[in-house]
Amino acid sequence: MGIRLDRIARATLFALVTLTACSTAKTRIFPKEGGNYMMVASGPSESDAFDESLKRSQEHCEKMGKHFVMVDQKSEYQGADKTTKAVASVANTLLSGGNHTYTVGQGNTNDDYKITMNFKCQ
Repeated sequence: MGIRLDRIARATLFALVTLTACSTAKTRIFPKEGGNYMMVASGPSESDAFDESLKRSQEHCEKMGKHFVMVDQKSEYQGADKTTKAVASVANTLLSGGNHTYTVGQGNTNDDYKITMNFKCQ
């Protein structure tokens, strides 16, 4: 029983590390007045963009030996409208012929969600 749980724990850890390493969110940090910073992140989902912006902001502060403090954040959807995504989904189904070896996507992009986070390092 202990060996099996150990294998499950290792597999779970491997999956988490792999998923974390494969983030598709893009981030940029801009310095602002008064020692504040603005982080802009975009990603295929709101949670991907937010998680990556939070992670990168915290890392930025840690490099300076300081702690991350969020001032505010804003999330906005900037992807295709629902009609466009529905058309892409239908095209994907038709072109794949049921075997899903050929896909044109679902209308999602790595820039669908944008997070703007203002923060400071204290």
